[in-house]
Amino acid sequence: MTVSRILIALALATTAAAQTYSVTGPGGLVPPNGSMSTGGTYPDLIPTDNFFSSTLVLPDGASTIDSVKLTGLSHTYAGDLTIVLYDPSGVGHVVVNRVCSSCDYDGDFEIVESGAPNVFDPIDAGCVGMMIPSGVYDQFFGANCGQWTDGSDGVFNTPMSGIPVVDGGTYELRIFDWLGGDMGSLVEWGLCGQVSCPIPATTPFAADGPGGLVPPIGTASAGGTYPTLTPTGNFFSSTLVLPTTAETIDAVKLNDFGHTWASDVTVVLYAPDGTGHVLINRVCTSCNFGADYEIVESGAPNTFDAFDTICVGDTVIDGGVYDQFFGLASCGSWTDGSDNVFNTPLSAVPVTPGGTYELRIFDWGGGDAGALAGWELCGTGGLVGTSYCGPAVPNAAGESGKIYAAGSALVLANDVCLNVICLPPGEFGFFLAGPGTGTFAPPASCGVFCLGGGDTGLLGRFNAPNQVFVVAPDGTGSLCIDLTAIPIAGVGPDGPFTYAIQPGDTWNFQSWYRDSGCPVNNNFTDAVTVLFE
Repeated sequence: MTVSRILIALALATTAAAQTYSVTGPGGLVPPNGSMSTGGTYPDLIPTDNFFSSTLVLPDGASTIDSVKLTGLSHTYAGDLTIVLYDPSGVGHVVVNRVCSSCDYDGDFEIVESGAPNVFDPIDAGCVGMMIPSGVYDQFFGANCGQWTDGSDGVFNTPMSGIPVVDGGTYELRIFDWLGGDMGSLVEWGLCGQVSCPIPATTPFAADGPGGLVPPIGTASAGGTYPTLTPTGNFFSSTLVLPTTAETIDAVKLNDFGHTWASDVTVVLYAPDGTGHVLINRVCTSCNFGADYEIVESGAPNTFDAFDTICVGDTVIDGGVYDQFFGLASCGSWTDGSDNVFNTPLSAVPVTPGGTYELRIFDWGGGDAGALAGWELCGTGGLVGTSYCGPAVPNAAGESGKIYAAGSALVLANDVCLNVICLPPGEFGFFLAGPGTGTFAPPASCGVFCLGGGDTGLLGRFNAPNQVFVVAPDGTGSLCIDLTAIPIAGVGPDGPFTYAIQPGDTWNFQSWYRDSGCPVNNNFTDAVTVLFE
């Protein structure tokens, strides 16, 4: 594992403080047909037909439901309507119940448990022929038209804070119209609340490529004409594969890059489509490269302009983060587009998930040489695989432990980092792997073991001293794994052995960890399944 992969793992294994979420569901007519729901008896039996219904899914990590938003709600005669939120178990919770007036809904309404600047009570008592103003309102269980009988037909007058929260669960909004003659519509609706221990939508990555001599032989590349034709021979060339989840390329790192006479060198990144994109072009100076350089599009603390023309002798250009450099008048810029090589800002370089990128370093002058230890493409991308078997049993931190995978599902890239969040700080744990799934609750654990051996019967366990993690203060842990050597639990005919994941394999991952909040002191996270390519 490279130092960069270790640093990426540390960057991945962070969890933000509680964040907010807002998810929406589609609207429609209220009621869908005509002007009345049917099959119910107020206040004990919910209508069975012709009521508005719409669903949404609560985001991963959702920990509260703080408000229900009703956007573009219109309906003549507010007293006709009962608005109910159904949780994933099928239990209903009254949001607004029959504001008993001849006033109308026609606006945007946000319903909270209490403490809102508006309440429906005065409208219920005596509003006639007016529009109820948009705004934030307290829940309303009814008054002059009577309250819903709490618990009847599986519907309760539940304060918002008491509605069960199931992250990843499907919630349904129903609007029942008890009387004929009036109708309306809803543009959309939503749930808002807090997210604790959210799994990130994107994660950083760093894909590694090998180094070598610059140029490979002697002191000059061959066959090119500056600034219109790139050399055809004796240039440094190295490839890497971008993660299959990559979304951006933000930086190119040149690790331990050395070369006397920086002005000899043009560094070009080739995308999978064959187009070349200049990173550094002939810093026109007799100074030398001799450090680690990270190239970004702009805004870096360093620029090569300061070294172009004014740096003399054996001075080494300081390592650090530098803006791209297309060349200045002294040695000239590359002719944009010539020989299919462009002066492209890094953000415009084509991103091809799972694609092969090539770094070429051309040496235009004889008499000088150098080497590169390795190079990297850095950016952000989505996650690998799909979570299942959640939410896990809550732990001493009051959270359900979660696992996610980042990197690439491409076996050739060998770039998967496993990460856990929402665990009790200071405890230790390790990762488990298997080609099958399961739902076994071991009597000696508080959690559920979600893996299986599948057709192979293999189970992996990353519990070597350098693989066990200690949960950080922010509740995280991580391990970047070697896909060519999954450590298999138990002993084979020749002792402990490993398994190399192949393209087309599906493997599943989970974490076991110590949990002082559990009577038997251990627990499991949920699991993630990855189909490798």
